[in-house]
Amino acid sequence: MFYGCSSLKELSDISKWNIKNIFFLNNMFYKCSSLISLPDISKWNIEYVLDINYMFYECSSLISLPDISKWNTKNIYKLNSIFENCSLLTFIPNISNWRFNYKININYIFKGCNSLLIIPDISKWNINKIDWPKNISDKKESLLSEDILKSSDLSISSFENNNSIVNSIDNSRNEELDDYYDNFYN
Repeated sequence: MFYGCSSLKELSDISKWNIKNIFFLNNMFYKCSSLISLPDISKWNIEYVLDINYMFYECSSLISLPDISKWNTKNIYKLNSIFENCSLLTFIPNISNWRFNYKININYIFKGCNSLLIIPDISKWNINKIDWPKNISDKKESLLSEDILKSSDLSISSFENNNSIVNSIDNSRNEELDDYYDNFYN
């Protein structure tokens, strides 16, 4: 929608947009590097959205996000790089309660988020539904706090060394969604 609008500093009110039947929000604010803030998109009904890859990618002037913690993420299966290179972002809403019906891919979700003071505790996410993370962040040790690591099986070493979780997961539904996604754009 606003893909590559690098000089866009602010948006009019998009909070009341009806996106109930939208399947893809990927790249929505991709490289909106001058965007300082976003309107309140917390009430968007994303129940049918499948893909939010790169949604806020390289929004390098954003300091915070609207409260997206209550989004219904059950159908999302792609959220790669959703916050990647949001280098001034100091706060991400508590997305720890997001739930997913499908195996998800979270590669690079916090990569380049060098100003984050706190990262949401994603240890509550069902790690059996997480695709093998690649470089989840540049600062794994600082972003994944000791409290998170103590409270779950989610550990830095599981991101770096343990492929067995992912290798044991049935990928058939994701392959079906990938085919749908590919056919939608072709």
